[in-house]
This record gives sequence, structure tokens and C-alpha cells, in this order.
Amino acid sequence: MKAPLNIFQHIEMPLVPVLSRVERNGVKIDPPCCMRTRRKLPSARLSWSSGHMRSPGSV
Repeated sequence: MKAPLNIFQHIEMPLVPVLSRVERNGVKIDPPCCMRTRRKLPSARLSWSSGHMRSPGSV
């Protein structure tokens, strides 16, 4: 029973101020980064569905 309490106290609770600030201020989006990720996503999904996990850019 110590493990869940440890996770709560040392991982989740320290994130409360950060998440609160994100909710209050919003999050900036990097459109070029989003587009790069969008282009990589179909090949990553294909790798996942075929059962062969690899980096999308790898040969």
C-alpha cells in the first residue's frame, strides 16, 4: 500500500502547480512541430498495426 501513496506524494502532487498554471494560462502550440508529427503519424500507426514496432523514420 506504500507504493500508491509514494507515487501520489512524489509524482502527482508536485505536478499540481504546473497543471494549474497550464489550465490558467493555456498551452502554446508549435504549428511546424505539429505538422511534422502529423506527417510521421500514419507510418507510426502502420508499424503499430503490423506488429512491428520501430521508429517511424528508421529503415
